[in-house]
Amino acid sequence: MTRHSKNNTALGFFTYAERHMLDYGTKKQRLTTAAKRRFDACYLCQQTARDPQCCSQGHLACKECFYEHILTQKTDIARQQKRFQAQQNRLAEEKTAQKHAAESELVAKFEKTETGLLSSSSAHQQSAAETTLPSSSDNASPKLLTQSANAHTGASDNDSKPNDFKSRFQAAKKRSHADSEQRVQNLADSKSSSSKAVLPSFWLPSLAPEAGDTVPAPESQQPMCTASDPHHPVSLKKLYSVHFTQAQASPSQQSKTVSEWMCPSCLKHLSNGTKLTLARRCGHVLCQQCMDQFVKDAGVCNVCSAKCKSSDIIPLQYEGTGFAGSGTAVEAHRYDVAFR
Repeated sequence: MTRHSKNNTALGFFTYAERHMLDYGTKKQRLTTAAKRRFDACYLCQQTARDPQCCSQGHLACKECFYEHILTQKTDIARQQKRFQAQQNRLAEEKTAQKHAAESELVAKFEKTETGLLSSSSAHQQSAAETTLPSSSDNASPKLLTQSANAHTGASDNDSKPNDFKSRFQAAKKRSHADSEQRVQNLADSKSSSSKAVLPSFWLPSLAPEAGDTVPAPESQQPMCTASDPHHPVSLKKLYSVHFTQAQASPSQQSKTVSEWMCPSCLKHLSNGTKLTLARRCGHVLCQQCMDQFVKDAGVCNVCSAKCKSSDIIPLQYEGTGFAGSGTAVEAHRYDVAFR
């Protein structure tokens, strides 16, 4: 009897433990506090930020890491732009070469027609077509002849006008350009049709099709901050210095190497569970409660008395604690092909 479970396509002789030992399928891992980055750590090097700076979205990083990250992206964008421009120039040269080839082919065909080098059958067909066509002068009515004469007379009168001459010259130039483009398109179509004739034998090494080198255009023309998803633009002018306040360590904590920071207003020790805000003008970091209570209403920083508007307050991003109440993700997922 067949299996009726939701995993009815899975092999039945593998146990639950054996399937979990394999590196297949969706993996889930509960994140603890040790897996969370500290609030004062750089999101690029994962170490305590040296000379910390943050972007307009509140992502903290070292000044050196930020500068190196932006410089690397600018170099990569310039390299991609250079490759894309070289590809565009090559495609333009190929198009010009195809145009010249079409014009040369048309001139050669015209010369063969004029010198009588075409096959006798084609010449016979052309003569037969000419004999079957009725003469326009024999069958034309007097009214049509009068209209054509008037049109010819009007055209001769318009030739003397310089504006009409310019317009007719532009129209003739457009027609010649359209004809050349059509010849190029016809030549490309003929080449593609000839290549399709040998395409079914693609398994032969001599007839294997080749994929062209296509270089896509750069996705973005400016550096991006990769700390969030989706990424957002970042520049050197929009990086703000961050100044943490050193906490007064007790004699029992002086031997610890980990530096402790505190809020300069309420003297509360900062941790991953504390919501932090930055005063953009002066760079002081305060907890969210003190910023709302003392700085936002007064319009000045209560540490250095610098002006601080509501638009100058940036909430610093943090990964939170390992508890679900922190409001951040506490479980990591990795999606992969299921094991059958």
